[in-house]
Amino acid sequence: MKLKRIQPVAYMILVEFLLYLNILFLWLRFSAHASYEWVFILFFFCVLTLIHFFLPTNLAKVLLCIALFVLYLYGIAQEIYNSAFQSYFLIKTAFSAGDEVAGVASSVFELIKAKHIIVMLIWLLNPIILSLLRPAKRKKLRHKTMPLRCIAVALSSFCAVFLILMLQRDIEAKAESADALDTYTTDLYFYRYMPNTNGIVSRFGMFGLLYRDTFAKLYYTGAQFALDDATIIEVLDEVAQLYPEHENEYTGILAGKHLMVIQAESLMNGAISEELTPNLYKMQQEGIIFPNWNAPLMNGSTSDTEFQTNTGLIALATGDITFTAANQNTFPTTLPKMFSAAGYSSQAYHSNFADYYDRDKMMPQLGFDFYPWTRLNVSFLAHDDEMMEKLKWIVYGDDPVYGYFITYTAHQPYSIAECELDDDTLIDKVREVYPGIDDSTACYVAKNIYVDRAVGAYMKQMQAYNQDAVIIVFGDHFAKSISSDIGAFGEYNGLKTPLMIWYNGVEHLEVDKFGTTVDLLPTIANLFGLEYDHRTVFGGDLLDDSYRGFFFDNWGDFITPDYDYNMNEGYVVLKSNMSEEEAKADANQHVMMLNVARTIVETDFFARHPEYGK
Repeated sequence: MKLKRIQPVAYMILVEFLLYLNILFLWLRFSAHASYEWVFILFFFCVLTLIHFFLPTNLAKVLLCIALFVLYLYGIAQEIYNSAFQSYFLIKTAFSAGDEVAGVASSVFELIKAKHIIVMLIWLLNPIILSLLRPAKRKKLRHKTMPLRCIAVALSSFCAVFLILMLQRDIEAKAESADALDTYTTDLYFYRYMPNTNGIVSRFGMFGLLYRDTFAKLYYTGAQFALDDATIIEVLDEVAQLYPEHENEYTGILAGKHLMVIQAESLMNGAISEELTPNLYKMQQEGIIFPNWNAPLMNGSTSDTEFQTNTGLIALATGDITFTAANQNTFPTTLPKMFSAAGYSSQAYHSNFADYYDRDKMMPQLGFDFYPWTRLNVSFLAHDDEMMEKLKWIVYGDDPVYGYFITYTAHQPYSIAECELDDDTLIDKVREVYPGIDDSTACYVAKNIYVDRAVGAYMKQMQAYNQDAVIIVFGDHFAKSISSDIGAFGEYNGLKTPLMIWYNGVEHLEVDKFGTTVDLLPTIANLFGLEYDHRTVFGGDLLDDSYRGFFFDNWGDFITPDYDYNMNEGYVVLKSNMSEEEAKADANQHVMMLNVARTIVETDFFARHPEYGK
C-alpha cells in the first residue's frame, strides 16, 4: 500500500520531521548526559538533512535509511561493548580486531537484550514510512522547490560547520582559563587527543565519540599539546633521572638461567585456588608475587600487553592496534633483543595464526623467533597444556632460552554451550569449589585449569632436569564480560591480574608496589643482569625500593601510593600527606610521560634518533 502522492514541499517537511524524531529518539535512548552531547547530535541531523535535500529523492531515501541504520546500530554496539568491557570502542580498532570480534561472537550475542531488538524495530519504521511517502513528480513543482533545496543545503552545511567551530572556541576558552595543574583533564585535551574513550563520552556523548572517530582528519590540532622531538628528548632525560641505572640485592640473581614467561589469557587472581589450580597456587604461595600489580586492558587487548611488556613503552591511543600500525618501527630496547645480546635464544609461542594481530611482523621486529601453531605442529588454538608439551623440553638445553608463551584457552566465549573443554568434569569440579557460581564464570574458571596444567608440566621439568630455570606467569588483562560482581567467586581483588615469579629455591616475597606491564622489562632486566638505555623505557624495577610505582589504565585511572587520580573527572583521592596540588602536579608529569611514550611509537621517534638504545 502506498499513500497518495503529496506536494514536494509537504514531502520535504514530513521527511525532515521524521529525521528529527529519529535524532530525538537516538539522543534520548543513548544519552550519556554529557555537556556537549547536543552539539554532535545536531551535527548528525545536519548531515542527514544534507542527504535529504542534496540527492535525488529515491537515492536520498536509500541513503537516509542506511545512515539511520548505522547510527542505531552504533548506539547498540557501543552499549553492548560498554556492558562487557566498561569502555567504548573505536571504529578503527573494531575493524583491526575483526578476527577477535568474530571469535567472541557468541559472547556478544549473549549480551543482546530485548531492548536492543526493540530499538532496531523502531528503525525499521523508517524504510516503511519512506517507501509510502511519495512526492508529486510534476517537473514544474520540482523546479519550484529547487531554491528551497539550495537554501536547505546551504543552511544545513553552515549549521554543521558552525556547531563544530563554536564547540572548539568554547572548549579552547575554557582550557585557557583552566588551572595549569588540570591541563590533561580539560575538554580540549580530550577533544583533540582522545586519551581514552570513557573521557570522550563523559564530555561529548556517544555520538561525540562517533564524530571524533569518523572526522578525525578534520581536526584543528594546534600546538598546545603537540610533542615535537625537542620536547620528547627533554622528557626522556627526565625519565632517565626518575628511573636511573641501579643495583640492588636482586641484581643479576637469575643471570644465565632459562626463562619461560607465560602471558596467561584473562588470568585474574580470583581464578587461582588450591583445589582447582594447584600449580598457580604454588607459585602464589611460594614465589615472588605482586598483589597490586595489574595489566591494563588497552585498545589492542592481548597484543598491547605483549608490546608494553617487551618494550616498556605505551601502546597507541589513536584507535590503531599497535602491532598493526607500528610493526615496522624501530625499537632499540626490547626484552628479546636484550636477552639475545646476552647469549639467549629469544622465542615466542602462540596457538593462533601467525598473522593474527600481525604477530608475524611485530614479533621479529621486537627480536623474537616466532612460533605459531603451524611451526609447533599442534592443533589450531591448541589448549595450553597441549602447547606446553611442545615447550617443556626447553629446560633440557644447555644454551639459555627466553621463551614467551601467549596462552589462549581462557579466552572468550564463556558460555557453557561453547566452553570447548575436552574434560566434561571440569565444570562440575568448579561448582564443587564455588557452589553459587554463574555459568559464564564457571566456564572461565574451568578454562584456567588448562594454563595451570601447562605451568605444572613446566615446573615438573624444572625440578627434575634443570635447576637453572625460571618461570614467570602474569595475566594479560581482566577477563572480558565477566561481571565485577562475582559473588561466591571473589571480591574486587579477584579481578586483579596476577604477576608471579618462581624458581627452585625461591624465597617467598610479596611486593605491594603498584605496577603495570611497562614495569616488567626493567624488573626482569635487573633480575637477569641485562643492560639497557634507561632513557628508552617508561617503567621501573618493581624490586627497587626507590621506585614508587604507579598504575594506569585506558579509563583514565591513575594510582600511586600517595593518591588515586581520575583523569576523566580530574578528582584526586589523597592517601598520604601529599597535598592535592602536589598530587595533580605529579599526575601531570606522569601523564606527560605516557603521552611521550605513545608519541614515540606513533611517530617512530627512535628511527630518527639512533643514538638512543646504544
